Amino acid sequence: MKKLITALVLGIVVLSMPFAFAQQIGTQSTTKASVETLSSLDLKFKQIGQGFGDFVYNTRSALTFDESAKLDLLKERNLEMKERQQAWLDVKSEALSELNTKSVEEKENIISSIQSEHEAIVKEHTRLTSEIKNIELDAKANGDTALEEKAKTTVRVIENSGISAGLNVPVRGHTGLSLLTSDTEEGKLTADEAAELVKEKLGFKVNNVETVTESGSTFFVVTASDVEAKGGYTLTKMAKVKIDSNTGTIISITLDTNIDLTTNLGIGLGAKSKTEVETDTSTGESSSSSESSGEVSFNNGVSSSLGTSGSASVGIDSSTDTGVESQGNVEINVG
Repeated sequence: MKKLITALVLGIVVLSMPFAFAQQIGTQSTTKASVETLSSLDLKFKQIGQGFGDFVYNTRSALTFDESAKLDLLKERNLEMKERQQAWLDVKSEALSELNTKSVEEKENIISSIQSEHEAIVKEHTRLTSEIKNIELDAKANGDTALEEKAKTTVRVIENSGISAGLNVPVRGHTGLSLLTSDTEEGKLTADEAAELVKEKLGFKVNNVETVTESGSTFFVVTASDVEAKGGYTLTKMAKVKIDSNTGTIISITLDTNIDLTTNLGIGLGAKSKTEVETDTSTGESSSSSESSGEVSFNNGVSSSLGTSGSASVGIDSSTDTGVESQGNVEINVG
């Protein structure tokens, strides 16, 4: 075991060298783009640097066995993602001012990078929230109240950080959805494909798919769930995933979590947490809402409230998609 840990630590040290190099390249490329002009190659170098960062984080996470320390690591990861979000919002702002000067292929490549980063940030936020709730479930099952409270505090910090919106944030007078959706119908998804996409990217069981139209754009809203039980407690996660039907980009994820205790008497004690972020695409204003509650329900249908507990705001897999997809001639939604 010591040899394994030593090897992994050495691996991190070795990886830190190309990681630092890639980060430097990404930073230089972004700075150069700010001074001169934005290019898809600059963005690819930036994503390569992030990819090394993701790998190092995943390795650190795998080597962190203490759950309290893991909560601290998750908070640190959240700060990293907040910085990444801001950096890519700057990129999005530049793109909105420069895209009309680019060739069709360059324009598509830049937009593809922006869309993949938006989706990565949204998915990572969801993954961080989900992992913290798993730790809370473990703490509840093991009777560790201190760890349980720390998990609740940590999830509130992460949900209030604002990264749940990804790049769906108004910039330069454009709506948050600018560059994240497309008017083209090439490669348009079906409802079944949207369901498969959610299953593949989140690992949740798909329950339902709805089609909605907003401001002339069509989206699929996929409802999916995941259940985990431990020590007499059950953690249920319900996700609503909004997907652009044309690009296949995940626009937002709303996550509902519920931890229940079921006794031999058939009494269910629930602690429910719901978080979401909504962006008004016409006004560009973002709002968040959250709620949590506890209740006791009996098999005879009688229920009583046990009061409320903390909550917060939501809506990122630690992997970064660095592939470039060319979709031909497209009309870009710039709000």
